Amino acid sequence: MSTRELISRAQSGNMQARFELSIALIKGKGVKKDAERGMTMIHQLIEENYEPAMILFEELEDHKRAEQLKRQNETYLDTYIRENHLTPIKNLPSLTTLNSMGFGLRGKSKFDLSTQSYETTHYFLMLFLPVIPTARYRVIRAHRGYQFLGKVPLEISDWIPLFFWIFGVLIFGGLH
Repeated sequence: MSTRELISRAQSGNMQARFELSIALIKGKGVKKDAERGMTMIHQLIEENYEPAMILFEELEDHKRAEQLKRQNETYLDTYIRENHLTPIKNLPSLTTLNSMGFGLRGKSKFDLSTQSYETTHYFLMLFLPVIPTARYRVIRAHRGYQFLGKVPLEISDWIPLFFWIFGVLIFGGLH
C-alpha cells in the first residue's frame, strides 16, 4: 500500500492504517519522521483499546526498562572497578590453544555476589594444564565468554602449577 493510501485510510478512521502510519512516523519510513506525533497516535489507539498498539507500547516500555537497567549496571560496574583499584586492561588476553598448548583461564576465587564476578588466573597451558601464570583478572562469566573488569595482582598460589611442573621434570628427568 502506498503512503498516500495509508494516510487516506488512517484519516477515514481505519485503526490498522492509523497504527501503521504511527509506526511510519516514528521510524520516518515513507513520511517525514515525527516520533512525537507517532507516539501520540499510539497513545490514542491505546485509549481506544487497539491491541497491537497496547502490545507495541508494552514492548517499548520493556525495552526502555532494559536499557535503563543496563545503564545502571554499567555505572555500578564503573564504580566497582574504581573503588576496588582494578587495573584497566588495554587488550583482551588470548584464550586459544593449539595442539593442547596455548593460553586459558583457570580457577575461581573471591566471588563477589553484587557483581557476579570472580578472580581467575590466565595461564600458559601445556597439555591443557596450567604451567606459567601470566596475569590475574576479575571477570564476569558471560553467555559466550567473559567480561573482563580489570587486572588484579597475581597471588602466590598462582605459581603452584609451575612448581609441580618443575618438580615433575626434576623427578622424571632424574629417573633416566
